[in-house]
Amino acid sequence: GTPITYRFGTTPDCGDCLLLQHGAEAWQPVNTPDWLQTTGSVFYLTPNVDPFAQDDQGQAASDEQPQATIFLQTNLSEDADLTFTTQTTVTSRRYVR
Repeated sequence: GTPITYRFGTTPDCGDCLLLQHGAEAWQPVNTPDWLQTTGSVFYLTPNVDPFAQDDQGQAASDEQPQATIFLQTNLSEDADLTFTTQTTVTSRRYVR
């Protein structure tokens, strides 16, 4: 599949915002309502090794299920004191090696 990459950055269109890139396309702001600002993001990917890699004996280097945990810190544009953090974890129950 085509990778989708996220990062926190600055553009002339959105100022400080969350950006995404689909494959080799240009970075684009993630569309959010004007009243909501993304002020931070953190991505945790596990396992720390490629789950498709093999060790010296030809066995899987890791049997841990791949997952991505995403934290977004946001606030309401009208009230910078009202901030909240959301979290979600994405995983696949099955992947073919």
